[in-house]
Amino acid sequence: MKKAELILGILILTGIALSVLHLPGGAMLLVLIMPVLSMMYLCLGFALLNGIPLKNESYKGLSTMRIVGSVLSGIVFSIALIGILFGWMMWPGASVMLLSSIAGLLIMLIVVLIKYFTKKDLFYRNMLIRIAVIGIPSLLLFADPSLAGKIKYGNNPELIQAIKEAEADPENEELWRKVDSIRGLSDREYQQDRNK
Repeated sequence: MKKAELILGILILTGIALSVLHLPGGAMLLVLIMPVLSMMYLCLGFALLNGIPLKNESYKGLSTMRIVGSVLSGIVFSIALIGILFGWMMWPGASVMLLSSIAGLLIMLIVVLIKYFTKKDLFYRNMLIRIAVIGIPSLLLFADPSLAGKIKYGNNPELIQAIKEAEADPENEELWRKVDSIRGLSDREYQQDRNK
């Protein structure tokens, strides 16, 4: 299952790269792959996080608290991934998911750090890596909701400003129509319009 997690992670990074480069398929890849990894964490978190193959019943040697902690960690990772997806796609509701996942990740971080420094177990090192890989983008997208727009549309400051205005007043349909109309222009058309 670690291979599946790694492959899905690489596909997510590929989707982000395609999206940043304005190449087709980036958003679709993210929308298809991130929920798969999210569901993997949600449904199989205890096995994935503990490195247990599904065909084996080797989880019998684990403590109840570690299994419960792994299940809860899987749920938090799942919410965080969906929050990152919503934040990257600039969909409504991202901040709520990101905030709740950051709270969970913070609690996990404290527990995992204490356990890691007392036991030096490989499980806790791997959890720290996962918390960092998922927590950093969650924190960045929550701290600056327009970050995805800045990364994806850095060459179009007018669009970034329109997105900021629309996010400040999310109920204003006119502002969102302005964002959509600016977003509808290709980069070449945008540059031609700016030069007129």
